Amino acid sequence: MSLLKINFISFFIASTLSFCVLASDSKESTPKEISIGNMSFSVSTLTVKKGESVKWINNDLVPHTVTALDKSFDSQTIAPGKTWTYRTKKTGQFPYKCEFHPSMKASLSVE
Repeated sequence: MSLLKINFISFFIASTLSFCVLASDSKESTPKEISIGNMSFSVSTLTVKKGESVKWINNDLVPHTVTALDKSFDSQTIAPGKTWTYRTKKTGQFPYKCEFHPSMKASLSVE
């Protein structure tokens, strides 16, 4: 096999692998989104894989929090128009609420 063919094949394989890695990274870095509005979370239970990110968007007129009942995550105050992103760390069911409005409840399921 000529050196030119070997170089071409090596370049093709390296380019293909680089593209696959970039495509994979961009897919993983896009968080799932939950809107906060009308004094509720838009999704009552969201299922994600361990290591995935979830982004809460406060579309309400008042501040809210996203606080796990077991305290494994806590957004602190999310002002109107602001967001908070959490990367999941362990598997399980994680019910959460808004500390300011305890009737606002939802759950994060991590596989």
